[in-house]
Amino acid sequence: MDDLPDVNALMKEIGPWLDAAQIDQLSDGLWNILLDDDHIIEVELDDSRNVFVLSMDIGQPARGNETEIYKTLLQINALWRDTGGIRMAMEGGDEGQLVLMFDVPLQGLDVDSWGLRLHNFVDAALGWREAVTKETSVSYEAPDMLAGMIRI
Repeated sequence: MDDLPDVNALMKEIGPWLDAAQIDQLSDGLWNILLDDDHIIEVELDDSRNVFVLSMDIGQPARGNETEIYKTLLQINALWRDTGGIRMAMEGGDEGQLVLMFDVPLQGLDVDSWGLRLHNFVDAALGWREAVTKETSVSYEAPDMLAGMIRI
């Protein structure tokens, strides 16, 4: 495709756009964007689909709320049309760390649209981080959880 961007150039240009503290290329097609000590976006190039796959830790469910949170996250995954395509996952291991994921198509992507997508992704991740780590006895319902989340 003719309108695929130079991904290495995009990754170099996005640092100043986001005012990122640091961008580390971990390997070919894999970067970490360090916004600050608590906010790191992992960016992985999926050449086969011509997308950047974004992921960001959103925390661990508060003790006692794990089942409700996991149920809600599964419901959210089923509502991908309503959420703009975000996905939730749990990393391997015993900690139960949750991750927000999103695909950004490369076709037609420039530094401004890339920056806007990253900004919206971080806003959504922060909203989810607050929701999943909050200690509460209130029941979670997927549509209610979506009300405050930004469509990416």
